[in-house]
Amino acid sequence: MGGCRGVSLVEVMVAMVLGMVVVLGVVSLMSNNRQNARISEGLAEMQENARTGFELLARDIRVARDTGCGPVGVGTTDLYAAPSAWWQSWQPVRGFTEGDVSPAVGFGSAVGQRVIGTDAIQLQGTNDGWPLRNTDPVATTVTTVSGHNLQANNIVVLCDLENQSAMLHRVTGGATSTVSVTPQTTYGSGQIAQYWASTWYIGNNGRSDEGGRSLYRARFNQADQTVLTEEVLPGVTDMQIRYRIDNAANFSTAVGATQWDLVSAVEVSLTIETTNRNVTTAAGADASVGADNRLRRTSVNVIATRNRP
Repeated sequence: MGGCRGVSLVEVMVAMVLGMVVVLGVVSLMSNNRQNARISEGLAEMQENARTGFELLARDIRVARDTGCGPVGVGTTDLYAAPSAWWQSWQPVRGFTEGDVSPAVGFGSAVGQRVIGTDAIQLQGTNDGWPLRNTDPVATTVTTVSGHNLQANNIVVLCDLENQSAMLHRVTGGATSTVSVTPQTTYGSGQIAQYWASTWYIGNNGRSDEGGRSLYRARFNQADQTVLTEEVLPGVTDMQIRYRIDNAANFSTAVGATQWDLVSAVEVSLTIETTNRNVTTAAGADASVGADNRLRRTSVNVIATRNRP
């Protein structure tokens, strides 16, 4: 009869070691794949946020100063004898450096307040314009095309093509092709257009797990004449802005009070971080490490202003 054969202790130990090596290899491979996926996801998030942020900012910067009559000054005295809000004064391009206080939003740590040490930019213009067809230009009722969407209390810009001038007015009522405004207008031909105003800045979003900062916009709301504070993009932790004056060779933050109408281009630098923490522990080739091991990238874009005096 043959004897029974078993497995020796040495064989068991060897099998266990080999099994552990295989398991550790699989775990290590899965961990590396997971980390690579987190990095790829973070890079994609930053790229998308940078693209979206620049696109939205560029839309406002490009159309700032537009009145329907070109980049002419807009009078506000008759409508706002003593402007009390930032949007009541025509300042279509105006920047605020790290320590400059913006009248649209103050510095602070509350949600929606501006982060000190970051820049902001105020922009104003018009959109949704309709031609004027006044037969009696000295009136408080102007004639335009049917189908306009102007409503009572809307703030509009009326431009005079002949004299290349414009002024803020308030809509008091309207019918199919007529609009009642105040104050009285003397414009016989030109355009009536809705007025818009916005200030872009970096604000606190109250979500420390996501980094705590976002790109914000303070926007004049036509519906009730208030300012809406809107969070636009999370993960945007800093914004630095420089300006090109007329045909100057370089961009600068030193812009005199009388030079804002001469800004011909805006250089915007956005610092973007991943909203997820612990994405990486070491700087990569195209990103550095932010707080809580977040990936961080700074991107720069130059945007030309279309409406120059």
